[in-house]
Amino acid sequence: MDSDNSHLEQHTSMDKGKQRASAPEPSERTPLIPSGSSHIIHQSRPRSPQSEQPPHQNLLKRLLIVFSATLTACIVVLALIILFALSYSSRVSSITVQEVVDRGLVVEGPDRIEVLNATKEGGVWVRVDCRVGLDMGRILRIRPDDEDLIWTELWKGVGRWGVRKVGTIAIELSQIAVTSHNKPPLNLAVLSTPVVELPLSSDPPSNLEWLTPMSIPIKIHLTERTEDLVRFANESWISGIIQVSTTISSISVMGGKVGEHTWRDNFNIGRSNVSIALMTKIPQIPGLPDSGNNAPFPSFSQLVTLKKFHIFSDLDRLLVNASATFSTPLPSSIELTIPLLPLTISVPRHQNGTSADHFPIVYAETDPLTLTHPNTTIYVRGHAVALANDSFPSLSGFLTSYLSGEPPRILFSTPLLPDLILATVFPAPDPRPQVLRNITIKDMKMRPSNSDTMLAGGTIFANIVLPKGMDVSLLVDAVYPQLLIYDGPVPESIRTVDLLSESENDDLPDPMPLPDPLPLNAFARIRPREWLQSASVQLGHGSGEGSVFAVSAKFVDVPLEVLPGRQREFRNFVGKVIFGGSNGALAGISGIAAVQIQAVGLGDNEVQLEGLPFCGDVRIGKKAMLNAENT
Repeated sequence: MDSDNSHLEQHTSMDKGKQRASAPEPSERTPLIPSGSSHIIHQSRPRSPQSEQPPHQNLLKRLLIVFSATLTACIVVLALIILFALSYSSRVSSITVQEVVDRGLVVEGPDRIEVLNATKEGGVWVRVDCRVGLDMGRILRIRPDDEDLIWTELWKGVGRWGVRKVGTIAIELSQIAVTSHNKPPLNLAVLSTPVVELPLSSDPPSNLEWLTPMSIPIKIHLTERTEDLVRFANESWISGIIQVSTTISSISVMGGKVGEHTWRDNFNIGRSNVSIALMTKIPQIPGLPDSGNNAPFPSFSQLVTLKKFHIFSDLDRLLVNASATFSTPLPSSIELTIPLLPLTISVPRHQNGTSADHFPIVYAETDPLTLTHPNTTIYVRGHAVALANDSFPSLSGFLTSYLSGEPPRILFSTPLLPDLILATVFPAPDPRPQVLRNITIKDMKMRPSNSDTMLAGGTIFANIVLPKGMDVSLLVDAVYPQLLIYDGPVPESIRTVDLLSESENDDLPDPMPLPDPLPLNAFARIRPREWLQSASVQLGHGSGEGSVFAVSAKFVDVPLEVLPGRQREFRNFVGKVIFGGSNGALAGISGIAAVQIQAVGLGDNEVQLEGLPFCGDVRIGKKAMLNAENT
């Protein structure tokens, strides 16, 4: 027991020796301010191990706080961006192509159209210069408005910023089928174009200065049914409005320019089986009547005026030069340039039939052409085509109509648009040309035959004068005259009678129709049984006319047919011949003739011209009657 207490006291005294001396307890006599010799002992509080951290741990803590705040802000901003993006994505995806065309696509022009070349498939490439812009502000409805709330203005501002960042889009189109707007629709054309770059605008000014000039190549393939194009043009002109529908199998819109690989490539929108309705008013075109007045579009012959026509022989070829003016069928704001344009001029096989069956007669080409307003002059140079034998009857009908003063039908086509054929009429000379002139019969003989009919013989002389512009070398191989014989000169009223008779006989022309009623002094008719072989020589050129040829043909024992009821007039004329003295009697002759000619450059076959009217006179004396009786 005593030992334990002594041990405890020793331990306690050892602990006290290790402790600092304790400060005396303050009392009433303790001074408030200690003296300088006094030592103040501060008692410090014990620190926890956690409060004694190194400096790098405090920096890490601050970085974590900053990172957390930044991440939170980024998440908020990203959420807003996603929200805006989703809202605009929804808006863009819901927009139809028709809405884009109606609300935002602005096209001014075309300002210039240039024909580039033709393709083997029958299409033609043209370059169209115009001014184009896409107003995304109207399409997305993000134009600024003074009445917008802050949130709306912020939303629109982000949209305009996005449009400016995208800047340009590339549009790739499949073939564009163009049809008329009426029912049933008419197929008009198929268009193709390369990828088109289109600049975007978010808030364009009210004027058109923001539009971007563009030059777009377009391939055009017109329909083979020319009648559908003509019908569409007439209906559009009558209404004054052009309405078409376009069908596009696929449209792909990509952000950015072609070949530019950036973040804009992520902007990609596609549409399929797109139909777009387009409508535009036909502007006033100088030189043409106003459209929309229920009047049809002027015909080709009304638009084109032949100014000069010259067909001439050059060695073994037949060459053609021509010039014409036409009313420019485009507004004065459009400039159209066409390079050397090949042309094929054809003739229908039947002038009164359809234009489906035709054959070429001239291959030509135009000079390079730039349209002027209100009229444009076009120059054409070409050469005649050597014709097949089965084409000569149709060419004969064409030339017969032309020389008779009746405009024949003619067709124009070009390899650039092989399916497009323009049918019109070739303007005939006005007044009608007098091709056969100075016709007379020399050594005229008449004698009775065994069948109580009269036979006539002699030599026909005449001049063939071609119309102005036809300087052609010809050989007149045969003639076939049909004529009436008058007691005295031919009456003036008969000189202007049109005795044209169209022939469908390949051997002889049809009989000449007799005037009804018969002229008072006409008594006989001569119609040979066969063609009369003839000789011809070129005399040169007439004043203001074409080539002139002298032709002669001999006929022997051709029946002279007394007209019905005119035996008395015939006997009176024979009496004048026999008893009229040495001068005999004057007989007038009038009728129509056909000629067979060969023209250099048209082949070896003959062109047959029919219905050529003539008028002349012949003096028949007693000697001719007596000589005829002695033969």
